[in-house]
Amino acid sequence: MKRPWVMGRRRPSRIVLRKNPQWEELIPQLRQLKIEVITEQELLPICDDAASACVRRMRASLRGREVPILTVLPKLEEAFPAVSRWVKSLGRIGIGIETGQGFIIRAFDESGMVFKDTKSKSLGEALTTLERKIAELDR
Repeated sequence: MKRPWVMGRRRPSRIVLRKNPQWEELIPQLRQLKIEVITEQELLPICDDAASACVRRMRASLRGREVPILTVLPKLEEAFPAVSRWVKSLGRIGIGIETGQGFIIRAFDESGMVFKDTKSKSLGEALTTLERKIAELDR
């Protein structure tokens, strides 16, 4: 529904819903619109991932941000503890690729940019460099 079918916009012919009592009220209206409703106990993992991504984008836009907030996964916290502390308490980081330069990584605090690196050739190398620099800044 996010991207219309090739022939133009149209109503979906089928909707798959997770079996949940909250949908019971909606199902008769969808059937009245000639939309087939299928309820299943569990949806495909790809559906859950797409729904989670959509919710993150909606929450980010409600907060006035175009880019969703990056949450630090437990494994990343273990691999990059200084970066994790930085993101959770002191500031934010930006990671990207600039044409012809490779990875660019920046660290910001409330006063602005405190570190920038454009020499990394991989994301891992960029994060490792950032980890070392933030550990130095925390001292």
